Amino acid sequence: MFSRAPRTTAAVALGLVCCPVALWAADPPSAQPPVRWTDHLTPEVSLEADFCLVDDAAGTTSAFDLSTMALGMELRAGNRASGRLVVDYDGGTDEIGLDEANITLGGGETQPFFLTAGRLYAPFGDFSTHLVQDPFTQALGEINEEGAVAGWSAHGLTLALFVYDGLDHTNDNQADYGYGASLDYQQENERHGFRIGGGWVSNLADADSVGGALPCSEDNRIRLDRRVAGLNLHAGLRHGSLSLHTEYVAALDRFTADELAWDGTGARPTAWASELAWTTALKGHETTLALGYQQTREGAALELPGQRLSVSAAVALFAGTTLQFEYAHDSDSGTASDHCRSFITRLAWAF
Repeated sequence: MFSRAPRTTAAVALGLVCCPVALWAADPPSAQPPVRWTDHLTPEVSLEADFCLVDDAAGTTSAFDLSTMALGMELRAGNRASGRLVVDYDGGTDEIGLDEANITLGGGETQPFFLTAGRLYAPFGDFSTHLVQDPFTQALGEINEEGAVAGWSAHGLTLALFVYDGLDHTNDNQADYGYGASLDYQQENERHGFRIGGGWVSNLADADSVGGALPCSEDNRIRLDRRVAGLNLHAGLRHGSLSLHTEYVAALDRFTADELAWDGTGARPTAWASELAWTTALKGHETTLALGYQQTREGAALELPGQRLSVSAAVALFAGTTLQFEYAHDSDSGTASDHCRSFITRLAWAF
């Protein structure tokens, strides 16, 4: 790792060393009261059951789907350390896996420096949505790996440096690491709020959906000729019951044609998503109406449509229980054979 990118990885490593030192110096262990774990354990449970109706060139299909089942817990040991564990079932792959398992030192109102290590989501992208289906930007940019994040957060500003286990992009068998940085600023009150931020990652192929689309070698390993860096930009605005969110994710170079093909050459995929939502009370039930438009370029190898128009309505039936309806229209070239319409009903429960 250090021989390939000495300056970048050295900066990340310096942050990982300095953050724990700053945390220790700021608040000596003797100042902390004894911790009773039963008082600091917060369970998390979420279930999402869908009924999907899809109409495309192949015909009309329908299916019930348990899209999400997640069991998690968060344990905060005093004011300086916390742990997070999430195990989930993915209806798309029909597998149960470890989604998050990490330890965080610092953070919160009293300590601006923080360090998180373990299995985590790299702070690359926002991916917020009021819709049922995940945005295209999430498919192109979400990274979930073992690694570490070091940063500083205060007065609405958050700066993070991260490093994680990445794909092998050479022909040797040595470990390869991805790394990146992100910067976010947000301000919020009861009536108004905004958020703006961006990030850079050394290899967009480390995103789960992108890596899953790459071909494997004879020994069943994914290899790349070189890294393809990625860029993320996002912004959000809230005024009363109205909210607007937009996000952009792009590869900063082309993959080779053997990795991700596009029109006879290598693809340089990009994704853009915008969403407008309005939240109100309907007969005493909180109701959110959302309208979304998304677009991709050179994303055929990732099985991403060229564009999607979505409308959604979500009603809070009881505490923690939501019924949501979504209609989406996907299209590519504009011909009838490249159109897909879907209607999804989702019942979600979480606490």
